[in-house]
Amino acid sequence: MVDGSGEDRHGIGRKVIHLNHIAYDCAIKKLLKDPRIRAMEKYAQHGDGNTLAHSLHVARTAGRLASRMRLRVHENELARGAMLHDFYLYSTHDMKMSAYQHGTRHAEQALKNASRHYDLTEIERDIIYSHMWPLNITHVPHCRESVLVTVADKYCAVVEFGRAFSRKMDKQVGRAKKAIMALAR
Repeated sequence: MVDGSGEDRHGIGRKVIHLNHIAYDCAIKKLLKDPRIRAMEKYAQHGDGNTLAHSLHVARTAGRLASRMRLRVHENELARGAMLHDFYLYSTHDMKMSAYQHGTRHAEQALKNASRHYDLTEIERDIIYSHMWPLNITHVPHCRESVLVTVADKYCAVVEFGRAFSRKMDKQVGRAKKAIMALAR
């Protein structure tokens, strides 16, 4: 059902709704200036990437999804939640935890860290807490911003793992070519 704003109850408008990209990018850039956010660069994620690059990838992808789907969203909260969704600040290798343990626990750690350093809204809290759904089956997203980040996070993880795998395969193919050429001499 559509209300008087031209938007149905799910936030999908009949007319094109454009994300305010300037405000969205400004929210991301503001966080990128914070040394605590920059510290995420130290932690490896999804192959040969790092947590900061992944969070930025997720934020940009979530913004593009909102824009392409013509969703009315809280831009600042979507940007901040996406940038903070993996603000867990530890190395999975140092913590000696399995991928499953990390997958089921890091959202809560990211929320604790983000809450300690930032004044979060309910939407931002929901984004961070629920972004690993459905792996965390009880951490169900409650707003469209959370769903966008959850979907963007899964998409970005697949792309990032794929890139890392492709680079690894390229190196192996290069080594195999050299070995074949050496044998051919």
